Amino acid sequence: MTFWEVFKELCDKSGKRPNPVGKEIGVSSATIAKWKAGSVPNGETLVMIADYFGCSTDYLLGRVDEPTAVVGEENNPVQPAASTPAPISELRPDGVTVEFLKAFETLDFSDKLDTMNFVRDRMRKGA
Repeated sequence: MTFWEVFKELCDKSGKRPNPVGKEIGVSSATIAKWKAGSVPNGETLVMIADYFGCSTDYLLGRVDEPTAVVGEENNPVQPAASTPAPISELRPDGVTVEFLKAFETLDFSDKLDTMNFVRDRMRKGA
């Protein structure tokens, strides 16, 4: 399947249309139209879509048939290791971290993506 077919199917399964999903992740209607015409999103956008739908980027690109499968070293699908994040209470974060996580939890998906991009930019700059 093509990227568009997979994206459209995921939208349908979630009961949403492609343009509103695009808006939620910060993608224009023009970009959605390009995908429909055969274009493929860049890496960062693929990751945002995969996070949104809870699937792998390999699935979005039609490289594997299962949403959570990834391509292994020999192009064989393998299941990623299951990992459950530790509860915040077990991490023993400081007060500022707890406050940040509580605030982050209240954000909508688009604002969470903006916040994550800001944090990643700061980390890259070493700030």
